[in-house]
Amino acid sequence: MSLPFESQYARQIRRILIRTDRFLRWASGVNHVGPDSDQEGQCYHRKGLDVAWIAPVTEVFRLLKTDILLCNDHHPIQALVTDRDEETCKFHFSNNRESSSILPLKDHRDLWPEVVYTQSITMRTTTWPTLLKKENINSSKYQAFGMDTQGSELDMPEGTEPLLANFEFSTTETADLEPHEGYCQLSDLNEFMSKTATENSQKTFYQRFILAKNTTT
Repeated sequence: MSLPFESQYARQIRRILIRTDRFLRWASGVNHVGPDSDQEGQCYHRKGLDVAWIAPVTEVFRLLKTDILLCNDHHPIQALVTDRDEETCKFHFSNNRESSSILPLKDHRDLWPEVVYTQSITMRTTTWPTLLKKENINSSKYQAFGMDTQGSELDMPEGTEPLLANFEFSTTETADLEPHEGYCQLSDLNEFMSKTATENSQKTFYQRFILAKNTTT
């Protein structure tokens, strides 16, 4: 019998944070794409990291600004980061918040039928290089990036490929199933990072690419 969604999510977050805590010991700054959790924010703050938090929608962005109000080295940015600039797409809100995504639900419906989309809004996308210029961000301050975008985790590195050499570490969560349509698989991330490392001599980055693999068991 599978655990309720919230219990599984909390357990997975704990596993991810153990890995995150390890690789951040070598970083002074991190770009975090996706909503924050209290645990992640505390981890970054405890290590004294400069953090650029990137959240796509207004409601989440407002919560993020409140959460990091007392952290002077944490900077909130509202943007939907993908692999393309100025593309129009739908962002879907779920009734549990954690499953919100730009991707439609798929296996998620069978695994957690209580989780549904309740609203969708139209948004415009941006790539990380474009966002850097717009927000006047000094990319050299950040050696790491974290991604939690519910299935579109490959979009950011694909759109950031010219700047990947600036990063030394990354962490994300993925799955060996398809909760959302087109959900990024572990094999997809491995293939992209391996190809990028080979073509651009970014072997150090690839060797340190840390994946926290989520399962539903």
